Amino acid sequence: MFTHMNYIYEVYRERSFSKAAQKLYISQSSLSLTIKHAEEKIGMQIFDRSTYPIQLTEFGSLYIHAVEEIRNITNNLTNYIYDINNLKRGEISVGSGNFLTTYLVAPAILTLKKRYPNISAKLLEGRTKDLEHKLAIGDIDVLVTNGHLDESSYKKTFLFEEHMILAVPLSIMPEPLYPEFTLSYEDIRNNSIFTKSGVLLKGFESIPFIGMRQGNDSRIRTDKIFADACFSPKIVLELDQSSTTFRLSHDGMGACIVTDTVIRQLGHEAEMVFYRIDHPHANRDVSIYTRNVSYVTRTMDVFINILQGQI
Repeated sequence: MFTHMNYIYEVYRERSFSKAAQKLYISQSSLSLTIKHAEEKIGMQIFDRSTYPIQLTEFGSLYIHAVEEIRNITNNLTNYIYDINNLKRGEISVGSGNFLTTYLVAPAILTLKKRYPNISAKLLEGRTKDLEHKLAIGDIDVLVTNGHLDESSYKKTFLFEEHMILAVPLSIMPEPLYPEFTLSYEDIRNNSIFTKSGVLLKGFESIPFIGMRQGNDSRIRTDKIFADACFSPKIVLELDQSSTTFRLSHDGMGACIVTDTVIRQLGHEAEMVFYRIDHPHANRDVSIYTRNVSYVTRTMDVFINILQGQI
């Protein structure tokens, strides 16, 4: 039944016979005929070819689930063999967002490569919702994110908590509003943000804001924060990356809400003032996720330890 499972699985992943054929280095006609013969031998149709892109039939979903279980078993066995070699061979594929990649994940991979030069490491940047799918199907082994994944499907290893901060450039507000609530860059660097109370956002309605685009976890959180504060910011620009948002805010384009992690890495004293936001959605975990169904290899375990040691 599973003679041609790699061919079938590639079509499932690509949702296209032509794209799958290119990945498999065979002709589309040959791939189509092979899968048709496989379906005839099984006696059930795997793909519904009447839709675009092609979809799985009810049986096809069961078939793919079984293939993924077989692939997991095979991968676990391969990883076990690598472990026996004391990290003389092995590989790891890591996914994370742009900012965490630059300041946390990439340095950890560099440390791993220095300690174990024969380990093959791959790094994939992207949005959490896209990377979660790649983690689920095994394209990446580890996901480092400040997003939240279902812990019934993934194992979570906590790294640290980060907090969303209102950052206001002095160039647009030379006389800081609510001076008794302001935080300095040193307060944030020293993790002293809870020495001040959270600020009321309503007072900042007159100044421009830089925001994040739809689909970003920070955007989802700030939308809820603004809604609960009955506050509609004057958004002058929306971006994908928190680091770019903070840079432009730092240069005076507008205020922004970013995490204390971003400010510690990119901020400077005396050019901005900061305010703590007192709201449940202003706090989130930065964590490492792996699949519950997968064997955690020694390579993965060492990499996770390196990440934890950088905090």
